[in-house]
Amino acid sequence: MLYAAIVIFIAGIIVRLIKMIQRPRHKALTLRIFPEKRSKLLAILNDIFLFPGVTRGKDTTFWVFFGLFHIAVFFLFLGHLELIADIKVIQLVKHKIFLGKGLVGLVAIVSLFFFLFRRFRSPYREISVPEDFILILGLLVISFFGAHINLASLYSSYGFDISVEDYRTYLGSMIRLRPTIPTGISGSPHQVILVLHILLANIFFMYFPFSKVMHSILAFFSNAAKRR
Repeated sequence: MLYAAIVIFIAGIIVRLIKMIQRPRHKALTLRIFPEKRSKLLAILNDIFLFPGVTRGKDTTFWVFFGLFHIAVFFLFLGHLELIADIKVIQLVKHKIFLGKGLVGLVAIVSLFFFLFRRFRSPYREISVPEDFILILGLLVISFFGAHINLASLYSSYGFDISVEDYRTYLGSMIRLRPTIPTGISGSPHQVILVLHILLANIFFMYFPFSKVMHSILAFFSNAAKRR
């Protein structure tokens, strides 16, 4: 299923981009932002990473959780990379995988709960569609299972730990196309939770190219169009 998720994820993104490129251009319209910036590249990067569209809003609470969630996603991405191999650049600040000793995962979960409950308030309730709730709930469950495994590994003394070496053995075998599940994983009390975490993550990646989350891939192109 992991291989299928990767293929669908990549192929889906490529197909979506091709369809967008093939659409006729509306030459009479412009999305350009004024006043124009001297460095368009820096302006595009500012639009992507500093969220000026959000910071200009009056909802300060949303801006805070919006920023915290994206920061948490970034550090979680780095943590999952470290489960594949040792990355010395990330380990310049010595830490036990993951960064934050469980705090990063909790920040992501709290932020997702905020996004979920926000959808029940006006005016956001009126403009919400089922997909909005499905995405948030799906990410919540994935984050919960991942945080549960990480926190139990860090703070429990009852044999719930799955070592980094076991993760690297498993992920390395997947990369080599020779899937192997080490006994450290298959014999862990958290095996079922890990399986559910991976299962839901695979489903999310297969759904990704066809969902609103695709904006994370299109962010550069959409902001570039505004700065042309």
